[in-house]
Amino acid sequence: VPLLRELASAFAIEKRPIDMIYRNATAFTHPRRIAIVIALRSGCHTLQELKAHTGISRHALARHLKKLQQRGFVWTDRNGSRILEPANHFASVLLSLATQE
Repeated sequence: VPLLRELASAFAIEKRPIDMIYRNATAFTHPRRIAIVIALRSGCHTLQELKAHTGISRHALARHLKKLQQRGFVWTDRNGSRILEPANHFASVLLSLATQE
């Protein structure tokens, strides 16, 4: 129900709701990106920690982290990666749903 409520809200208030929905939703269209976000929430931050926790190869991990960063859900620097505060309520709901175990 929260997701439907946020979708309705996006169509009511966003200038380009489809673009916003697509941009946010595509962050979580691959199970590896969901696994990465769950690992980040559990305290993993470095590529080595994320690789060990998820079993994802270094190359694929970098590619999926880049997608999450482009979508505004993750920040990566030389110290590792961390989850960012979602940019809007829709993104917040998606992040919450993606990390439910």
